[in-house]
Amino acid sequence: MMDTLRKAGAVGPGLVASTLLVTVLGAGLPDAAGAALAYGGLSVAILLCLGTGERTAVRLLFRARTLTTTGRTALAPIVTSLCQLGLGPPLIDLYVARRPGAAEATAVGRRSVIVSQELVMAVQARRIPPGETLALVVHASALARAGITRSDPAIEFWSLPWTVVRMLTRPFSPRRGLFAFAWKGRFVIIGLAIYQFATDGPPVIGPVFAGMTTLLLLLSYASPVWRRSWRAYLTAAGDRAVAEHGLGPVLATYLRRFPVTQERADRIQLLEGTSTRPQLRLVSI
Repeated sequence: MMDTLRKAGAVGPGLVASTLLVTVLGAGLPDAAGAALAYGGLSVAILLCLGTGERTAVRLLFRARTLTTTGRTALAPIVTSLCQLGLGPPLIDLYVARRPGAAEATAVGRRSVIVSQELVMAVQARRIPPGETLALVVHASALARAGITRSDPAIEFWSLPWTVVRMLTRPFSPRRGLFAFAWKGRFVIIGLAIYQFATDGPPVIGPVFAGMTTLLLLLSYASPVWRRSWRAYLTAAGDRAVAEHGLGPVLATYLRRFPVTQERADRIQLLEGTSTRPQLRLVSI
């Protein structure tokens, strides 16, 4: 239950904002178009929740592609080891991210793992040993097999309107100049909007918009905390799975490649500690 609440807090603001945007957009469209937008989007989200169309969602929503011949050759030893651990094809499908990023592997949906281009290139150039690459992919594959990320395609789809708005407003980041000041004072600005919705809005729609905007305001304060909590939970769950497969020290070695932070130091200590578990032995006297 607590895990569900963590994830709800982490993704809730985007879902609420997208729902609000679609509601406003649908209200301005003709009846047929508004109904098609609402029921069509809901139908797609339900299908994604049921696991239908995951491969298409991975390609379109998460901008990934299948492994090339060169990529399959480079990752062949890792895939073989994954299959031996019960975390490889056909239980898990591997994809390569189209966008640049760090050398990592990410779980998506029920059976998909997206590895970064940088990780594949590092394996090809032998900058990362196969064991460390295996530990990274096991970390992600275990999360997918455990069902922790099964709803991610549906969440990503439903959050599309909010994602588009964020992309368009990225140049006006709240961390910059006057916008940073306005973002810090959003309680006053959004509070005035809520008051107008509640007092001057239409009899039914006004209070609904006021309630949704209030929820969005509260989530804007709580969501960063919940997002950090959810990321920490995913990291810990993946680390436990890596340790259970005897790869804890290997992943710890990979983490040592990066600047030391308190969070990373704690992970390294836990991963290395799993290599020497106490055992009960009979002692003869």
